[in-house]
Amino acid sequence: MKKLWMLFVVLAVGLSGVSLSTQATAEEKKLTFVEKMEKKKAEKAAKKAAKEKAENAENGKYLDSVESDVIKLDVSKDEIMNRGGDCISRLVQFDAVSYADNSSLLGYGTSNGQNIQGGPVIVSTDKERGILIANSRLDYTNMLIGFNVQSKITLMAKEGRYKLRHSGIKFLQKSTGGSSNNGYGKILKQWGIGWETARDELVNLSNKVSSCMVAKIDDDW
Repeated sequence: MKKLWMLFVVLAVGLSGVSLSTQATAEEKKLTFVEKMEKKKAEKAAKKAAKEKAENAENGKYLDSVESDVIKLDVSKDEIMNRGGDCISRLVQFDAVSYADNSSLLGYGTSNGQNIQGGPVIVSTDKERGILIANSRLDYTNMLIGFNVQSKITLMAKEGRYKLRHSGIKFLQKSTGGSSNNGYGKILKQWGIGWETARDELVNLSNKVSSCMVAKIDDDW
């Protein structure tokens, strides 16, 4: 009888151990599952952060826009729109531009040049929203090389203030010599291609338009 009791105790302890072991294994699996989910979540967040960083770095590579500060002008929004339209029409150009290369002498490209047509300066005017959009092209020189920079000018007007923005900025080198010339392209922020000069030219154009708008126009003549 005593031996049977001892055997029962041993079996009970053994079964208890199996139960605890099974419970521990389940807990470990549960913990492992949670850890895996957390790891996947962390990896996903890291990939998203890396993608955003890469996109920001890519965006920072190019001269995409040039925007003025908010400029105060003690007149109505409609008057700002009127002055802006008048000054942009007088000071901004969107003429045809030609570019060329001599790469045909090396067996490719064209030495005859290409011509890109111009068009109207003012694209649209929305006085209710205070938005005027215009096309712009202007020539500039960097390191004795001729370039042309193209942009879309947006005049944003509110009561007593406005600002000017250049966007969609592209440029071309008028002659590339023996290298193939593909016309307009984005302006890479890289030494040697004069992106700072292009930026400064756009800033100067905005300043000219702004000076014109701020100046008192005397219609009494």
